[in-house]
Amino acid sequence: MAINAIGPVGAFGSGYEQWRTSLLHPTTTAQQANFRNLAIPDSGFPACRVTTEDLNRFISRKEIRRLDHFSRLALLGACLASSVHDQIPGGRRCGLILATAYGATATTFSFLDTMINDGDAMASPTLFSNSVHNAAAAHIARHLKISGPNLSLSQPSPLLLPMALQCAANWLEEGRVDQVLCGVVDEYCEVYGYCWQCLQKTNCGFTTAPGRVAPSLSLGEGSLFLLLSRPEKTTARFGFLEKIAMNPKSIPDDIMLVGTRISRGLPDQEGPPLHRLIDLNLGALCGDFPAIDAFALAATATILAENTLPDKLETGFKTSAGNPPGLIGCWQPWEHDPRKQLTGNLYWVTNRPE
Repeated sequence: MAINAIGPVGAFGSGYEQWRTSLLHPTTTAQQANFRNLAIPDSGFPACRVTTEDLNRFISRKEIRRLDHFSRLALLGACLASSVHDQIPGGRRCGLILATAYGATATTFSFLDTMINDGDAMASPTLFSNSVHNAAAAHIARHLKISGPNLSLSQPSPLLLPMALQCAANWLEEGRVDQVLCGVVDEYCEVYGYCWQCLQKTNCGFTTAPGRVAPSLSLGEGSLFLLLSRPEKTTARFGFLEKIAMNPKSIPDDIMLVGTRISRGLPDQEGPPLHRLIDLNLGALCGDFPAIDAFALAATATILAENTLPDKLETGFKTSAGNPPGLIGCWQPWEHDPRKQLTGNLYWVTNRPE
């Protein structure tokens, strides 16, 4: 699939230019002041929040006044991905896929609060309408005039992103659509933050080997949309997604790997050597949240498009010319498997069509 446009929204800002600058030159990362402490017993908890003021560039305040934060995140990412391509997506030949791990959690819990406090008869209808799992996708389709296939995926699983991308590939291969606007969105909510804090305190699920990157201690939120199409041309702005492999049996020795939390899924005695791993530590850029895997894929495409590597990498892999090769692997681990197997998703992004 050709990756024609990227629409990133995170604590670094919104839009490709802010994303590119924050990724390739980490010293200029903005909005670190967006970390705020929650009123949770014992201690505060850092959360990397996102503002959606830039949405007013595309849609009037009046039209979106009833949209919740989750829908605004999704709509802003979709608008950004749609605005930077020469062929604006829309109509029946454009599909839409929105993937999320937990959906509009803040809205859902707020709706439940109105039911608990005021009873069924006084529950907020606005909160209820925005808590429906496909509400955000409906808002995107309405504002961008997309009338093709529309799918919302909700699954807190490492399979979320590959499922969304594989569905987009199927639609394109079957000829159902000419373009697919595929995005991943997740928002922060205080219940999620409380659970994350408890997990960090008990140290459950994280085993960091010596010399490897520890998991981020700040939660985040954001959205990332990709505008995909069939690889009919010889060039694409952000390269081509050549292959999606889940739990690959092996990884070629000469491929450079990019990702975040990459050391978690790599056994100590098997798999690629550490000098080929580029851990972008995106948690420091936009916080840690389920949609971070989509940002890792976007970072891979960005590195390929800009033909340069981020500054000040702790570990890296460069060709003799100092530039990335024409084929980059995006490695997204599930967990460290004690059976010493490669457990994760591998995406191959290339600057050459198949």
